[in-house]
Amino acid sequence: MAEAVCKRLQDPGGRTLRVFCLRISQKPENLFCARFFLCHPGDPVKNALAKSSGLAGKDFLFIPAAGWLVLSAVKKALFLSGGWDGHQPESFVSLFSGELQKAGFVTDVERSLEVLADTARIAAYDLIFPCWTMGSLTKEQSEGLLAAVRGGVGLGGIHGGMGDAFRGNLDFEWMVGGHFVGHPHVGDYTVRIRDFASTITCGLPGTFPYTSEQYYMMCDPAVHVLADTEYVYEGRSCAMPLAWVRPWGSGRVFYCSLGHDPAEFEKFPEALRLAVRGILWAAHSL
Repeated sequence: MAEAVCKRLQDPGGRTLRVFCLRISQKPENLFCARFFLCHPGDPVKNALAKSSGLAGKDFLFIPAAGWLVLSAVKKALFLSGGWDGHQPESFVSLFSGELQKAGFVTDVERSLEVLADTARIAAYDLIFPCWTMGSLTKEQSEGLLAAVRGGVGLGGIHGGMGDAFRGNLDFEWMVGGHFVGHPHVGDYTVRIRDFASTITCGLPGTFPYTSEQYYMMCDPAVHVLADTEYVYEGRSCAMPLAWVRPWGSGRVFYCSLGHDPAEFEKFPEALRLAVRGILWAAHSL
């Protein structure tokens, strides 16, 4: 008798697969007697896409030890490109979309926020990357994005594209874990890694230099800080969180305040590594 279950598994290449599948007998004659489903976060049964047993063997991953025959799911990321042009959203989306494609992702780019109201569509993504400084969300768009992340879709972004997006939307700011206040210092500063045990910071030096806008943030004290910087302003100094993670329902959230200009990631490769690994973590790929 087949048992229908929603599980999160890893394929031999290390990719995490979110699947709705059937646990069946390992006997070869029983392998093609069932139907298989690709799981959508939030409501896997209602949103499942049925696949018939007539698909070629390459579409399936058989895990003999577990007795599972699984429909392999390619990771997908949605990039939102827009908002204030001064933050070069098209250039940043091209950069990070390319980095995720190197990791095996299929990436889509939307230049309208209307997609966020399409709850069924955005729930199918593994990651949403907002690159949309300022701007605003409608009630339906805001609720759609919040529900997608709570349902398991990752949220990851950098600098003003996520840390200064949708000003005044308190629900979004709470989910992100902080919001941009200002950058009274523009110039050289030092990035300090604070969590050396994280898979995101693995391999990074304890400190590395950076030159750009130094963001002063309002931060939720509940976020888990990966890296910070000393902020000196008007004769006072404080440790300012610079990169952090947090859970949001079943979803993962990563934010990094670095990245005013794409050229900075070429000049400071440690910054690019931190941002890319954080985004992969948010997508359950690290």
